[in-house]
Amino acid sequence: MFELRTRAVVRRTGTVEASRWCRVTEPRRTGRRDVRRIARRAVRKTAAVVATVALVLALRTPSDVGAAGETLWIPGGWFVMGTAETPPAAPDEAPGRRVYVDTFLIDRLEATNADFQRFVAATGHVTQAERDGFSRGFEDGDFKAVIPGATWRAPRGPGRGAAPGPDEPVIVLSWQDAGAYCRWAGKRLPTEAEWEKAARGTDARAYPWGADAPSGDRANLADRTNGLIPWAERSIDDGFERLAPVGRFPRGASPYGAQDMAGNAAEWVADWYGPYDAAATVNPTGPPAGARRSYRGGSYNDNAGAIRTARRAHDLPTYHSGDTGVRCAVNGHVMYLPYVTRGAVLRPDPPARPPERPASCDQPLGQAYRELSVTRRADRAPHDDPEVNLSLRGWRAVDEHRGLVRLCGPTDTDAPRLGHLFGDRRPPTFSSTHEVFTHAGRAGGQPEMYPWPVHLAGLQSTPGEAVHLPARRPDIDSGTHHAVLLYADADSATFKYTRDDAILAGPGDGYAVHLENVCLAPELLSLFHRLRDRYPSRAALPAIASGKQVGRAIGGEVLVAVRDTGMFMDPRSGKDWWGEYWGEAPCLMTAEGDGVRWPRAAR
Repeated sequence: MFELRTRAVVRRTGTVEASRWCRVTEPRRTGRRDVRRIARRAVRKTAAVVATVALVLALRTPSDVGAAGETLWIPGGWFVMGTAETPPAAPDEAPGRRVYVDTFLIDRLEATNADFQRFVAATGHVTQAERDGFSRGFEDGDFKAVIPGATWRAPRGPGRGAAPGPDEPVIVLSWQDAGAYCRWAGKRLPTEAEWEKAARGTDARAYPWGADAPSGDRANLADRTNGLIPWAERSIDDGFERLAPVGRFPRGASPYGAQDMAGNAAEWVADWYGPYDAAATVNPTGPPAGARRSYRGGSYNDNAGAIRTARRAHDLPTYHSGDTGVRCAVNGHVMYLPYVTRGAVLRPDPPARPPERPASCDQPLGQAYRELSVTRRADRAPHDDPEVNLSLRGWRAVDEHRGLVRLCGPTDTDAPRLGHLFGDRRPPTFSSTHEVFTHAGRAGGQPEMYPWPVHLAGLQSTPGEAVHLPARRPDIDSGTHHAVLLYADADSATFKYTRDDAILAGPGDGYAVHLENVCLAPELLSLFHRLRDRYPSRAALPAIASGKQVGRAIGGEVLVAVRDTGMFMDPRSGKDWWGEYWGEAPCLMTAEGDGVRWPRAAR
């Protein structure tokens, strides 16, 4: 059989790419003339895909991704929403619980006056404040002073204060105004859960940048220049008495790169306000009805406690003030489009629902984990390091062989044994194959460039089954421990088989294993968080022995990646990681010029 594959790709600045593989096959033997005929068929099929996707994009409003600039890809997955401490910092932040949200995109920056001006010019929209003839704001020591004539064009009222800059966040918006703007932009308001995940990532950080208290180079908040605000942080000077132009605090960015999610302008979200529903753990959208809508992030009028990622605020949908604006979101699966070939319309299936998190994930394993001093300290906080936190890079599925493959080259008999990942040490059943993106993440759209096509593979699992540290013989202390835990969050972990607090640690960097869709043992995760919070002075990490249980599978597959001296290896390689199930003799590398040619994986 002859097979030819082409790829239809439509790119648009600021959005994810739309792409689809097109496959043309010929069941019989083929000659040169047949190959040309098949190639022509493939070109026609590819052109049909491109034309369909381009048409759908063209029918969308031109402001779709232009408004508020760049949108950021937030990968679907679990994260901790709310405050788990007892007592919570604020009662409505409890219960803190793990929540799953689907993939979505969110604006990197808050909507600006220039963005809103384009919206008004295109639609003639009249804001709630313009209809009311007044708004509210902090003036002359009154936190909610009524300001006659205040609108988004003049937040302090006509003739008072400087005109708002075009690159400052638009304010004096009601929830209804914010929603209308996002709809015009081809977007929507984010849910509270989406907003919080984009702000804090997967490691329950207190602020978008981490656990450190706010400083003048990370957020625009109530500081010493806000002289009449009694709760102002007198030890901080952020350089702005009121609003700052968007994007002026890059050191305060969230794990995904969103800026100004703490302070500057508060931001309306989609949900009705109400107590958290502890049972709503998959794509929660808040109460079905209510009297008040939620907004998040705090503003330049708020102190450090009020700009935390878990802090909630709320008001009437018609309320507007001089410190509340908007940031928009987009569904992450807008590119699941039909395509046309030979008169048939084919509709790809949408992604499956996320697996329910097994109740066993929250049950301690009853195992003890100890600290082990490191020989090299991290030069970057783990939640901000794409070498250890793969969610900062992202990955995409590739259509490759789902089974063990033969790769040429030397074999290390002391490499991690992936066959020890599950308790029964069963032969692998691969459920998916993926390539990992570079440090630029999904926004860059560029996978790591290695000779082998797979960097991350899914292994079939049973929800709740035990997951163990892949075994390796050389120990890293005195015969009792074989790896340290470099990174962990609600559904992933990175282990390093040396005592370095880094993937890249110099000559002989050593092996590392990444696991996704795994809930770590609560006692192991707690130890990691306690040590993580000591960064940059942390000098120890949780240590684990080969084969020891570290957690449980969340769903029907566990994703695994193996690194050697920093490089992503092919986790399907029979000779390297699955020796007990691989009977073929190794093959050798072949020299080509001054380099070495590594053959691609053979089935």
